[in-house]
Amino acid sequence: DDRKKNSGKLFGVQHVEIPRLPTWVQLPVPALSQGKRVNAPPAVMKLNISAWHYRLTVRVRYEQFVDKVQHLFFIILLLAYVPVSGKVMRIFRCIEVGDKYYIMTDLQLECYTTEYNMYASLALACVFVYIVGIPLLFFILLLNARNAGINKIWKNIKNNENRKQFWLAHAKAEKEAQNELWQDPKTEKEIKEIIVGYMKKTNLRSHKAQARFGFICEAYTERAWWFECFELTRKLALTGGVSLISPGSTTQILAGLSFTAFYSYFAMNFKPYVEIGDDLLYNVCLLQLFSVLFIGLLTKLNVSPLQSKYDDIRVDSKDPADLRAAAGNPEPDDFLPWVVIFTHMGCMLFALFSIINEMRTAKRYQKAKRQHEFEKRNRVRQTLRKWAKARRMAMLQQA
Repeated sequence: DDRKKNSGKLFGVQHVEIPRLPTWVQLPVPALSQGKRVNAPPAVMKLNISAWHYRLTVRVRYEQFVDKVQHLFFIILLLAYVPVSGKVMRIFRCIEVGDKYYIMTDLQLECYTTEYNMYASLALACVFVYIVGIPLLFFILLLNARNAGINKIWKNIKNNENRKQFWLAHAKAEKEAQNELWQDPKTEKEIKEIIVGYMKKTNLRSHKAQARFGFICEAYTERAWWFECFELTRKLALTGGVSLISPGSTTQILAGLSFTAFYSYFAMNFKPYVEIGDDLLYNVCLLQLFSVLFIGLLTKLNVSPLQSKYDDIRVDSKDPADLRAAAGNPEPDDFLPWVVIFTHMGCMLFALFSIINEMRTAKRYQKAKRQHEFEKRNRVRQTLRKWAKARRMAMLQQA
């Protein structure tokens, strides 16, 4: 029975199960009376072909419509994540005014009252549903798309050496096409890791996965398919998380510096983006953010880099203007704000230059990318042909 069941499969490739359309989209299917075969005239055959073509068009358009709706829904969630999360976290920011505590963004609402507890309960629910739920949702969707059908395929091929060699040949051909080192697996565990890893990559390259989730992971390398979820945690940490740590204190600024340094160091070492320019722009933005926070720390501590300590009996030590004039230094508040302004301008100019450069080289880049993909596919085909030829020769020698 298993042999008959698998007789129509090529190298263990699973049959594609097409989900049925909703009832209101389906078309009626005429059934033959009493199960008899009838030689249909040309007019009936033409009508049946037209009906089949129409049903296929409806199915394809319905699938495209679902993909576009999901794509738009995920984009809205991604764009609204930071502002909505920031507003939700503000409900927990209370400041002391006299003997009572009030919400920092709404001094009419007193904290730790019955009314406040009601709003705080709703905000806490939003924290789990939206703030934690959106990155978790994206991660689960990408993980499911990446692992779709892999267990079923592996179950069909794990006891068939010919099918294993087929998938290993594809994985090896891709490694060689990308000029990466290939090591022949020696154990069953290594074989499974290579085959499953190759299947996961091909799943995310599928048209359906790209149509629905491509905007989440298309800018990142295949090994960094999860980086957008990680990036959402950075945005949350630097907007909502830092705002809850002793608002207006030195500890809050130090927390922001620590978060920025960690994410910048991680990105510089991991290099998640496909394009080098995107990696560079990402780190430049984090560097500018780190500079602003560091300047905020200096301002909070009343430290000026251009001012030194001194004692001069010719001036009044209680008059800051006389001290600055005697030292020949500018006012402490004049230098740091200009640094913030110029770092902002530099970051924006660099981003603008990157966008203009990409627009200018877009056509050449796309042409070079298509040529690279074409050459890569040709190298994969050549490697697979060599493998198939060697496989046939080995089978003939065994026979």
